[in-house]
Amino acid sequence: MSVVARFTGMRGFDGSWVLVPGNRDGRAETEMISMMQAAVVSDSGGVNFAEIERPSEPRPGWVLLRVAYCGICGSDLHFLGSPLAPAGLVMGHELTGIVDSVGAGVSALSEGDRVVVLPAERCSPGDEQCPSCAEGATQRCHRQQSTSIGIVIPGGFAEYVEVPASSCFVLSDESSLQVAALCEPLAVALHAMGASRFQPGMDVAVIGAGPIGLLTIAALRHLGAGEVGVSEPSPYRANLAASLGATTVVDRATRLSTTMAKSPEIVFECAGRSGTPGEAIGLVRPGGEVILAGVADPAEMLKISSIIWVVKEVSVQGVIAYTTEEFGKAVELIESVEFDPSLVISEIRPLSRAGESFAELMGPNEQAKILLSVDANEN
Repeated sequence: MSVVARFTGMRGFDGSWVLVPGNRDGRAETEMISMMQAAVVSDSGGVNFAEIERPSEPRPGWVLLRVAYCGICGSDLHFLGSPLAPAGLVMGHELTGIVDSVGAGVSALSEGDRVVVLPAERCSPGDEQCPSCAEGATQRCHRQQSTSIGIVIPGGFAEYVEVPASSCFVLSDESSLQVAALCEPLAVALHAMGASRFQPGMDVAVIGAGPIGLLTIAALRHLGAGEVGVSEPSPYRANLAASLGATTVVDRATRLSTTMAKSPEIVFECAGRSGTPGEAIGLVRPGGEVILAGVADPAEMLKISSIIWVVKEVSVQGVIAYTTEEFGKAVELIESVEFDPSLVISEIRPLSRAGESFAELMGPNEQAKILLSVDANEN
């Protein structure tokens, strides 16, 4: 973090503009501005490392965090280059940090608390609820449209970020801030499982072993799944899937029909490709269930054979994000000694390598989850 003075332009006696310390009406006045490092969306749709103004004292009900770690999410990659990621935005919503200061009215958090962040402000119990929260579907809370961290407001690819106090979950002193950065994608996996009819002992399949798929595999095995078949073309991620408990791993979903002992009762589609939902319907047993957790390119139509879907009487369910309760369950699971998803973290890189990391993940790669941190060492 650095400190600079705020300057104001004034006309000199010769008619030229000069910079002097001051405010807009020209009164000489120096205002010291704290600066911080951040990864910022560029005009060309990339990500640049820059120094920007640090948030000042947090507003009432909010806290200022010093970011510890922030993961690059697949949705960050989808949004980059679209209107959802305008130039100047600081992205990043999978973050942990340490409370630096608290705003007025915040009593549940204190300076120095170690927290993981649910990246949006949602309706609070006791307040007037939006229709979705009133139904218990907090993953679709209407308030998120104006409070989503790293999408609507500045996110965690920075030294500091201001977040709602109600979105912070305090971590124990023993918890790893690195591993806790997986809470957000783990909550996505738990929501996908919760939306299904999964029961311990069921045979299931997962298409796509990116971070969401890998965490789904880990959670399925931890919660008692029977056979877990996985398709993943990347050798690196396929090995991770096996290490996290997959019982059968192949490079194409169509091969699971001949390598699994029985057709799976549920298929979790986590690849986010236009053709994989159709492959999932073809793979699942008649009367089975397909959960669409992956997000395909919005410009592409899904490729699904309606006759197979209808004849097999397959239930297809789309899922998005997670409830507040599921995020809390993810935190509990991450903090438990019986559950260790740390293998999903493939690298921890300095924030200065954000642009390079985004570019790498946009193409074919052998990575799982990359975390960015101001405190990470340069390689």
